[in-house]
Parts: sequence; structure tokens; C-alpha cells
Amino acid sequence: MPQAVFILGWGRSGTTWLCNLLQQQPGITAVTEPDRGIIESVYFSEIAGRYGDLSEPTNFIELATVLANSYYFRQAGITLDDLLARFPADYGQLFQGVMDDFASVSGSQAWVEKTPA
Repeated sequence: MPQAVFILGWGRSGTTWLCNLLQQQPGITAVTEPDRGIIESVYFSEIAGRYGDLSEPTNFIELATVLANSYYFRQAGITLDDLLARFPADYGQLFQGVMDDFASVSGSQAWVEKTPA
């Protein structure tokens, strides 16, 4: 199972620079843009918890739909079907599972998430 690496910090403190350095190392991946580097998911600061109890199918479907349409998940190549296949899962399990798969596809042993908030 790939390792999760969370980079936290204040704005303008070097978190983007650090993440971009990390994701360039062999065996480490992150969701990136070609010209800018790492992309912030804002999953834990803006999304997690917002859709209530994810054991309720309608809540899970609503969250999965929002995520599948988000820029971050589209850049990661995550589809609505990928997300729906993870039901039931809590917020942390959902994100970790998707990111573990993202890392595994690229043959990476770790993935990086940057969420300054």
C-alpha cells in the first residue's frame, strides 16, 4: 500500500515548492499540472464532512458526483464510476483509497497531498 505524505503549512511558506520537489522523486506521485506542478485538492479543508453520513447512498452519490466533476479529480483521471465503486466508505477512506490507486497506477510507493488550510 502506498504511503500518504501530507504537506501542511501557511501560505507563502514553501509548501508548493516542497511538494513539487517531492513529486519529482522516483516513487512519489502527486496530482499535478504540467506548467504549475502540484494541485491542491482542498478535500480536507472544503469538502470532507460537507455531505453528512456517507453510509447514506444519496449522500455518497452527491459527494462522488462533486468530486468527479472537480478539477483535481479530473486531473487525476478519477471517474464517477471509480468513486461510486468505493461505497460505502467514510471521507478519509474514500480519499486514501482513490489516492492509493492513483499512486499504484504510476508504480509509486507514496503520494503527496498539499492542503495548507
